[in-house]
Amino acid sequence: MKFRNLFFVLVAIAPFLGLFGCANVPVAPIENDKDAKSFRSPKIGMSNLYLVRNTLFGQTSVLELSINGLPVAKTAPRTYVKFELPPGRYYIGSRGENYDQKVFDLVEGENYFVWQRVWTGWNDFRTELIQLPQSDGRAAVLESTFTIKLIDDKDIAPIRAK
Repeated sequence: MKFRNLFFVLVAIAPFLGLFGCANVPVAPIENDKDAKSFRSPKIGMSNLYLVRNTLFGQTSVLELSINGLPVAKTAPRTYVKFELPPGRYYIGSRGENYDQKVFDLVEGENYFVWQRVWTGWNDFRTELIQLPQSDGRAAVLESTFTIKLIDDKDIAPIRAK
């Protein structure tokens, strides 16, 4: 009789066990992470763009990032990705339960930090992109790990050059 009750308890709580899992994405080599966290100025004629998801909220979800409609990375909690791009206008998108897209105009020689904010939706986690001030952006990157890019920086061009 005890085993039968245990079986029903396990069946009842099984869907909730998934709430405690963790999403994983492949991470870049440690050298890439250290280099990106030096926050050096970009090469002449370029801008640095950091896309960061530094919170632990949404641990079970891998979310997608895009630039100008191209898939560029997948994020898990406490991850970031860095791109060195020519100055100009870029459409950055974040897909979770919803799709959020913002326009960013990058200026030569600058570092930009965009936070992928995550919160609870109906079926999955929702997302929003928010530009961070330099100090907040650097702090967010320092507590995160560099994830693998799905596309090379040179394959991303601005929609409208500066």
